[in-house]
Amino acid sequence: MGKSRHSGRRSPGGEVSRPRPRSDQVPPFAHPFRPRGAVAAVALIGLLGGHWMSPALAASRDKDHGLGAVVAPATMPEGAASAYVYGGAPQVGVGYRQGVSSTIELEGRFKLNYYLLSLAVEVLLKNTIASDETFALAPYIGIGFVHDTGSRWVTQQNFQYTGIRALAGLIGTIRLGEAATAVGELDLPLDLSLSPTHGVRFAPLTGGGFEFKLTPEVTLLLMGQLGFNYLREPLGLAQWGFGYQLTLGLGFRLF
Repeated sequence: MGKSRHSGRRSPGGEVSRPRPRSDQVPPFAHPFRPRGAVAAVALIGLLGGHWMSPALAASRDKDHGLGAVVAPATMPEGAASAYVYGGAPQVGVGYRQGVSSTIELEGRFKLNYYLLSLAVEVLLKNTIASDETFALAPYIGIGFVHDTGSRWVTQQNFQYTGIRALAGLIGTIRLGEAATAVGELDLPLDLSLSPTHGVRFAPLTGGGFEFKLTPEVTLLLMGQLGFNYLREPLGLAQWGFGYQLTLGLGFRLF
């Protein structure tokens, strides 16, 4: 029989003392808690919640992404707004745009056609139906009130009326860089006279141009449109003519 081996040493009191286990033999539950998972979770929450924790930064990014104030962007980002003024031929006007949501915008504008000596007040509702980092497409509908004096100092294709203006159209934008956006616009205004004889004017226009960033809050629009005029005076014959609009606009981002 061989001698038995003890796994420890005897103490002076006769008790056997066990050797301390090595670090690689410590059971998993014996390791001290290290908050790596907690740190990772907090970092993830911070990343995901950063947008909501810094609304001013998010609004600034939306503002930069939505370059423009007159025609561009196709619809204003949510919470953003702009005012603009434009001159040209044959119309001049002023307007205000307000982003209602990420895809919907309300616009109000006042127009003076100094060829016809007519005034119009219009309200538009726009909705972006397709977009990516550079391209956006937004149809719109609207309603307005128009008064035409019937002046013929520039053209004979005019008559005096007060009426309702139905509006529809399409706006497309392509971001060309940090300082410019190409814009295209189709306008389909239809004037319906409120007189019992029901005169009509239909003047569709289509065209495009460019909107340039002058400062972070100010943009410049250059745009041209071509189309035709259909006119039917009360109890009169239909008349057709050439239509156009040349626009030089200045827009101001308010917030």
